[in-house]
Amino acid sequence: NAYLMAVARSMKQEAVENEVVASLARKHVMVCLIKGNTIARIIYEDPNCRSSADIDLLVRTEDLAAADNLLKEMGFLRHESLPLNFVVGRLHHLVYSNEEKRIPMELHWDFGFPLYFNMTPADIWKGVTGNDRQGYSLTPENTMIMLLMHHFRHGFRELKILVDILWSFYRYDNVINWRDFAETLRKFGMVKTTV
Repeated sequence: NAYLMAVARSMKQEAVENEVVASLARKHVMVCLIKGNTIARIIYEDPNCRSSADIDLLVRTEDLAAADNLLKEMGFLRHESLPLNFVVGRLHHLVYSNEEKRIPMELHWDFGFPLYFNMTPADIWKGVTGNDRQGYSLTPENTMIMLLMHHFRHGFRELKILVDILWSFYRYDNVINWRDFAETLRKFGMVKTTV
């Protein structure tokens, strides 16, 4: 029963993801799905094996206002009422809800606390591949960094995130050059957090 409930939830989330991503693409807003169903598809190779409470979208900082406006047009209400130019340097995402769809949405421009690590939103987008037609995704290295920052942000207390990290090491074992990756972690000030 739990698995079937997860399947139903992930299918509903995927439908909403597709609708939102297509709408953003029509407005020329680059968007990359992160966490949730994307992690299930890429790392576990099963879209229904990992449930998620919300949908996480990554946009470029310069596209944040356009994405925010489009989500409002689609009936998503932003929980934070502060101006966008104020929250950009203080938060890493905004939360939206939609009464009809009943799936929370998070609009990210950063992976974690701004300025805590040396990785900027521009650095994050250097680790995004794809195009407008086929969609965008994180590189394996960026996926690992996102998961490590996510685990740090949740105080190292969520088993699900830890399992994602451990499974990612397995999935990317022959994909990521770990020596180069260690240098990237050093560059972004993430060695202690990773350890």
